[in-house]
Amino acid sequence: MVAKNSDGKYYKKIKEFNMRNINIKSILSLIAICLPLLAQENSLELKCFSIPKSKKELCTSQTINAYIPYEDTTFYLKKEGDFYFIDVFLADMTSFGSFDFSDGGKYMYISFSEEGHEYFVFYKTKEFLSQGHKAKSLAILNEYNFKEFSHFEDSGKVSYFMYTKEKEQVMYF
Repeated sequence: MVAKNSDGKYYKKIKEFNMRNINIKSILSLIAICLPLLAQENSLELKCFSIPKSKKELCTSQTINAYIPYEDTTFYLKKEGDFYFIDVFLADMTSFGSFDFSDGGKYMYISFSEEGHEYFVFYKTKEFLSQGHKAKSLAILNEYNFKEFSHFEDSGKVSYFMYTKEKEQVMYF
């Protein structure tokens, strides 16, 4: 917008700042982007794990959600010492558990817990690193009596045990 001042010269008028233009997602994104710096300055725990066959790491930090006991989880890619924001998972009725990679890093899963029952969402690692939770999930493992994984392979084969079955269970994606 252009306006004329009192001496007749034109100048560009700066649009006034309006809080209505800011939404909660913008604020959360800004906080998430700044979190690695806060973690270094204020000892907020930032956990980083190496991605197999890569020089990159996937990092997370958790902050207490307004709806305690749930926590919001922010994901970052650490590459050559720099942090890059990936996504923030806002807690509602589920809580972030952990994540892991297939033997060569092609695939990954993120575990969540709902009322103490863990379930796993599988992604292609590259897609998750670039799109966060908007990446297409390949599969969801939601077995009430899940015990532990025995194998997680780059071929897409996932083997696991359950408390109620002696035989190893296998799924493919």
